[in-house]
Amino acid sequence: IVCPPGCIALKAGALVLLIVLAVPPITAFSRELRNPEPHGVLRRVSKIPQCPTARLLKAHASGHDSLAVWGWRQDIYVESGLRPALREAETRTCFMPCVEQALSRQRLIEDLTTNKPKWFVDAVAPVGHVASPLFLKLWGPAASTRRLAGYETFPDLRQLIETNYVLFRKMRDPRRQNTRPRHEEGIRVYRRLDRISRSSDEE
Repeated sequence: IVCPPGCIALKAGALVLLIVLAVPPITAFSRELRNPEPHGVLRRVSKIPQCPTARLLKAHASGHDSLAVWGWRQDIYVESGLRPALREAETRTCFMPCVEQALSRQRLIEDLTTNKPKWFVDAVAPVGHVASPLFLKLWGPAASTRRLAGYETFPDLRQLIETNYVLFRKMRDPRRQNTRPRHEEGIRVYRRLDRISRSSDEE
């Protein structure tokens, strides 16, 4: 089928129009990629205030410190900027009834023993949120309490923390009326004992 001259011109005009309309978005996207500042969703996320626990760690930690978080608060790693000492970003498999529990507990103790993080955060607070619907289904509303999910429920971990760490701060949440679905009330921040002694000697 031979396309008449008018049809060819129409198609050519449509193609030119499509190119003209596509150039500004492509140029803008390319400019954003070259911009070292956060862009798009990252720009909006970067403006969210840091949680009090992360601010506390940033204020008292040095750049080479590492951190271990017991619980389901991966955001503390991100917002504090500290190097994770654990292979898992969250430790719910260490206290949830699951087939991975024994392996997860073994790996956690190995990581804490090998890496010796300066900071240990018990993020299983009495009013802490539970991110997983399955978690609530298995244990009910009480699943967020320390009685069922605190690090004390793991005897080996409890002994390690009580032997090597001291309570540095028990957090209180100044944003309890905030709609942001995260809570700090009751989160406990521990500092490693040998690191405290070393810092004192250096001073």
